[in-house]
Amino acid sequence: MRISVSGWVSIGSNLLAVALTTAAYYGHGVPLFLPYAWHKLLHILGVIVLVGNITVGPLWVIQAWRSRSPEQLGFAMRTLALADIWFTAPGVQLAVINGLAMASVFGGLRAQPWLAQSYALILVLALAAPTGVLYHQERAVRLAVAGDNGPAFTRAFLLWSVWGSAVMVPLVLVFYMMVTRHPVF
Repeated sequence: MRISVSGWVSIGSNLLAVALTTAAYYGHGVPLFLPYAWHKLLHILGVIVLVGNITVGPLWVIQAWRSRSPEQLGFAMRTLALADIWFTAPGVQLAVINGLAMASVFGGLRAQPWLAQSYALILVLALAAPTGVLYHQERAVRLAVAGDNGPAFTRAFLLWSVWGSAVMVPLVLVFYMMVTRHPVF
């Protein structure tokens, strides 16, 4: 399977997130290079951009799919892939880098159970997103751009939707732990 620029950006972003969080887990964290309030602001901004994009993007694709217009569907899928470059990857990096910097205030990722569990769930998310979600998204984009909105597209679209919904579970759990500072397991 040929991987698009959007796909490579997503894979690179996830690999960077895994590398940074793993290094932080083993004591090589990101220092507070800005005042804590700035890290918090940038972290929240990253989460808003990330969650906003992965929530709204699929809604546009669903509307295009329901129209049965190959042109609208192709446009929606291309735009979804571009939005991953412009919003998802930067959102991930803002959330992860600033989150890791703030973790140092709490003694690092291993010092607090809610941080350690968040780390584990971020690893699950970073591995599941490019394997399940990205694979089916890339296929759906290729089919839609080629004007094929038939059974092959529907299958890729539905599998993308299932994987996309599944990766929301660890994201919601991390969000809960960040807000409450309580572990879920």
